[in-house]
Amino acid sequence: MRRRDERLGGQRAPTAIKSALIIQGGGMRGVFGAGCLVALAELGYTSGFDEVYATSSGAINGAFFLADAMAFGATIYYEEINNARFINPWRFSKIMDLDWMFDEVVTHRKPLDVRRLCSNDIPLYIPCFDVDTAEVRVFCSQGAHAFLLDILKASTAIPILYNRSVPVLEGRFVDGGMLDPIPIQAAIANGCTDLLVLVTRPESYRARERLAVWERWIGKVRLRHFRPEVEDAFQQRGPIVNRSIDIAFGRATEAVPTGVHIATIAPDAHLGLKRLTRRRKVLVEAAVNGGRKIFNVFASSDCRVAEVLTFVRYPFR
Repeated sequence: MRRRDERLGGQRAPTAIKSALIIQGGGMRGVFGAGCLVALAELGYTSGFDEVYATSSGAINGAFFLADAMAFGATIYYEEINNARFINPWRFSKIMDLDWMFDEVVTHRKPLDVRRLCSNDIPLYIPCFDVDTAEVRVFCSQGAHAFLLDILKASTAIPILYNRSVPVLEGRFVDGGMLDPIPIQAAIANGCTDLLVLVTRPESYRARERLAVWERWIGKVRLRHFRPEVEDAFQQRGPIVNRSIDIAFGRATEAVPTGVHIATIAPDAHLGLKRLTRRRKVLVEAAVNGGRKIFNVFASSDCRVAEVLTFVRYPFR
């Protein structure tokens, strides 16, 4: 809150405190983070962070947040993509149709104001996994107007759910969450001292150390055209996820330097929110759960939920 007040007061460059917002994705689980961000925007935190870091669907959330259209963007989960047109487990080649989502939804139905996002003085950092080098590359929204949607698409290209990598500039990329599911360390490496982390799994969640047989098989099929290190990274993501969760919840203190403070907000376990959830009731409940948690933490109060009309100027000028 102190850093937000400093920024709103005109002190844009950080002094003793450098704040960061970290947003985890996870397919449709990202709706929880979207609810959190709607509440943060309502409480005046759209300009309250020095930097934003996000992966997978969390990157789309971060983009709408910094474009000052979070309430508009949050509805994508339960109005546009909670259907068989986007999610179809029987469409093996493309369980999540990212082509349709970006060509139709994010461009036309619920358009993202890319110019406004890229001109924001708060950068959005998006880790993507380079399938040619088997390394994570972190893209920045600032100056990326021409290929920002490609970056977001690459960040959401989960190998077992989407059948190809996404070209960005000179490389080919997939979801950066394979190696960096909750990009806390990237923020710390960039000098951030106070981190608000929005995760989309309950605090008690533990990923399997070894993937299920069907996941390993799909991983082999989908990643066979890339370097062996890419498949290795995919097969080892369970321990990577658990390590990130432990850092987020203070269970790996050796990984956090002295002077760095982390506050983490997670969904309630009873929600039953999953990567491929399509039920509108569950998605809305998860978004409300996120919003109420933000109000409880930052406003010391509960909140009323109201569905209102949102108007967005389009075409963007």
